[in-house]
Amino acid sequence: MLTDNFLLALLLASLFLNLSIFLSRVTARALKVNQSLPAEIFKLKGTSLSEVWELVLQAELWEVVLPIFVYSLIYSYLPSSGIKSGLWLGLVIFILGTLPNVIDLGNTLKLPLSVWLHQLVWRLIRTFLVFGTFGYFFN
Repeated sequence: MLTDNFLLALLLASLFLNLSIFLSRVTARALKVNQSLPAEIFKLKGTSLSEVWELVLQAELWEVVLPIFVYSLIYSYLPSSGIKSGLWLGLVIFILGTLPNVIDLGNTLKLPLSVWLHQLVWRLIRTFLVFGTFGYFFN
């Protein structure tokens, strides 16, 4: 039963992750968020198959496979269960993950505010989708 939940959560979280990556790129293009960035900072990925594969593989490994393995080990020790615990843990991880950006505001503020906010919003959406899925399947 646990392996079925693990595989279903992995599959659905991967689907949500890839969908959110696609939607973040579409909204960045539609809102022209990256237009004000210099060429040395911004390099458009997705021009070749190897770059798309690298983008998806890195995201899958660090944002789905490793977190689901850790979540499957600690979900029984969380104070609540279900989607609520997944979202709570996702929020904690999001806050800890964005702390370096907030601490290093000197370099972060060199980026336009629209780029910074767009990245943070889509990181939060991805984290909630992935960890909400984990919480749903590891009930």
